[in-house]
Amino acid sequence: EKEMLEAARKLEFERAAELRDEIDRLTGKKKYAWS
Repeated sequence: EKEMLEAARKLEFERAAELRDEIDRLTGKKKYAWS
């Protein structure tokens, strides 16, 4: 069960990173304070 939670968290992190990249591409901006 713990492995499943970690895998799900990693997947969410990767999807969030992809979403940020897409937003960067759409807006033409590269600097965001997402941290």
